[in-house]
Amino acid sequence: MDKSASGSSIGRSQDEKSAQRNRTGDKGFWQLHNSYILTQTRTGLCMIDQHAAHKRIIYEKALSATEETLPGTQQLLFAQTVELAASEFNLLKELLPIIQRMGFSIQLLSGNTVIINGVPVDIEIGDEKQVLREMLQQYRDLSKRPSLDARKKVAIAFASRTAIPRGKRLSELEMETVIDQLFACQDPYIDPLEKPTLVYLSMDELRGRFR
Repeated sequence: MDKSASGSSIGRSQDEKSAQRNRTGDKGFWQLHNSYILTQTRTGLCMIDQHAAHKRIIYEKALSATEETLPGTQQLLFAQTVELAASEFNLLKELLPIIQRMGFSIQLLSGNTVIINGVPVDIEIGDEKQVLREMLQQYRDLSKRPSLDARKKVAIAFASRTAIPRGKRLSELEMETVIDQLFACQDPYIDPLEKPTLVYLSMDELRGRFR
């Protein structure tokens, strides 16, 4: 990513870094095409990609969970049995200590069968089988990134699958929550794969578009 970018790019200018601190008191939020959150600041306009932003939020929460003694897990009312391919089962067995610390409660059985007893709080109940399968696939896709260790790859895979999708309508409260949680992250300006989460336009830049 070009750290020297300007204009509507994700350059790390002082205005961008202070976008959250400069938000106006009326807390106006708008959603563009059910994919981007717009909010005005005292010095311009902040446009946030809701999927990329939520992916950053979940990624950092997942990493933090692996360092906790007791991960946050929501127990399923009815345990889910999943039949995996041999390659999926072997990968899950390898990653199980990390996945368990993120909040999954999974039991390995014989014959490439697993039982899901609990899932992290970020997973919608009823979607756990698909989430697990897609996490394993996403982990494989990240094998081309040797700079990432297994813990980060699992966290990225989890965040990519469970983050708010583009195209989902959000309430004003939900938009505000995403923004507040994003700016509480250690690195709110990029998602886990270093793609921008937000774009900032100053008032000078906006005025210049109308000259």
